[in-house]
Amino acid sequence: MMTEAGVIAAIKHIINPILVGALGIMGWGGRVLLGRVKKLEEQHAELDKKQAVQGSQLKEMRDDIHNIDKKLDKILDKILDDERRYGR
Repeated sequence: MMTEAGVIAAIKHIINPILVGALGIMGWGGRVLLGRVKKLEEQHAELDKKQAVQGSQLKEMRDDIHNIDKKLDKILDKILDDERRYGR
């Protein structure tokens, strides 16, 4: 019959390869997940850059529209002033 120390040694002999395998699988899974997270972070950064460019372009369009609106208001004021002045 095996002694208590012998039983513990036998259990360690069986459990160690199982634990090493489990740790290896968890390490591999972590590496795969880390790769996916990095890829998603890169895609997110690229989308942020595109959004910043689009935001800048939208601001430029708004400024252009505002300037056009001001110019059209000046033209309209001049036309209405001429009509009042010359009674057309």
